[in-house]
Amino acid sequence: MSPPRPPRHTPPRPAGLARPAQARPVRPGKPSPGVLRELPALAQVDDPLTALSGEGTPEEVATAEVTAMQQAFRDRAKREGDRFELETDSEHWFAVNFETRAQKDAFLVAWLTALQLDTATEGDKYLDGRVLAKAIGIPLPEGGRSYNIGKVDKALQKLR
Repeated sequence: MSPPRPPRHTPPRPAGLARPAQARPVRPGKPSPGVLRELPALAQVDDPLTALSGEGTPEEVATAEVTAMQQAFRDRAKREGDRFELETDSEHWFAVNFETRAQKDAFLVAWLTALQLDTATEGDKYLDGRVLAKAIGIPLPEGGRSYNIGKVDKALQKLR
């Protein structure tokens, strides 16, 4: 027989961090408003069955519904494939090399100063090409990416 286990110790919760909210039941088939706020892409999806008339024999209606759902899945898979290709494309950057860090810093300070930008806000290693293009006056094609920024937890912001 093994010795009895000591009671589990639960570390105290840091001050200012609330306990996680208890999940509320959601009606099947309809996402909760919280989910729609967190995942806005769900709110943009059209119901593939709304365009159906519902007329005909039960077999015809069922066939039309299944066909519409299959097409919706194929369309979604195509959009996801396009998004994946855009997100994994690695040919969206280039590098400029100098012999020393001092050369790089001197170039960046002079270049960003000429563009009325600051290394403190723009960085000194990875620069946003869109910001540089705008400062120089170069028009760029639309990127097509959408980023989910989300909300920053206020309790975590206070830890700064």
